[in-house]
Amino acid sequence: MVEINPIGGSGGTLRKDPTDGVEKVIAVLISAGLLLDFVQFIVRQNGIPQSLVQHGGDGGHFTPFVLADDEYLTGITGRYGLYIDSITLHTNTRISPRFGGRGGEREYEIHANAGEQIVGLWCRSDRYIDAIGAITARVPYRHVT
Repeated sequence: MVEINPIGGSGGTLRKDPTDGVEKVIAVLISAGLLLDFVQFIVRQNGIPQSLVQHGGDGGHFTPFVLADDEYLTGITGRYGLYIDSITLHTNTRISPRFGGRGGEREYEIHANAGEQIVGLWCRSDRYIDAIGAITARVPYRHVT
């Protein structure tokens, strides 16, 4: 496992997803308005679907992003200022729409290395996502495309 340090504002409480035994992300739950309110991974962990940490608060408009069986998360991009304003998810087969607002002074990019996938998040958050980072792991051989 590789941890990619959180990028973004300096506020919020730091929390990491428990990623031991995570095989892949099967869905990303997102709630956003002008800012990224919350993000949460649903994963297959030791063969069982599990909800990981809900990073952030309860506001915004809820949208699930569901991955196909042969699809895995390879990157996260967006914009930030004091908070994470937006997030776009990148998989081995597609790119999601942008979730969140158009603000933020800077762009961020988090990408897994070749042969790896994002399996968890490492965020600072309270009501909103202040900063976002990732935890990566090897892609199981049967899923490498």
